[in-house]
Amino acid sequence: DNNGDGFADIGVTHGTMVAGIIGGMTDNINPDTGQFEGMAGACWHCTLMPVRLINAEGWAFGSDAAAAIYYAVNNGARVSNNSYGLPATDLTAAEQAAGYDVLQFAAAKDHIFVAAAHNQAPGSRHFD
Repeated sequence: DNNGDGFADIGVTHGTMVAGIIGGMTDNINPDTGQFEGMAGACWHCTLMPVRLINAEGWAFGSDAAAAIYYAVNNGARVSNNSYGLPATDLTAAEQAAGYDVLQFAAAKDHIFVAAAHNQAPGSRHFD
């Protein structure tokens, strides 16, 4: 958000942490102790494409989610991790249709869409 406060925007922290878990290398040796430390990620040698759909305050529209997925698929992402919830009251019929359409588009391109299993409060809507 370029406000100079030294803190990451709320809209960036979750995806950054998830990317660290996905792509964390294994067998990290501390050069000072010679001991292994850290953790092993799920995909040690993968390439990550950061795509931000949440704004600095931590919210987005369904159309933002759809645009992010289109962007990722059109730019070569083969798998996307989608751990966000959108308040059901904020999703219009058009946005719900856009969510369905983008998932059909991604599937037609053999894109694997990984979604969170309701990590949001009751009343949130996921493209499922």
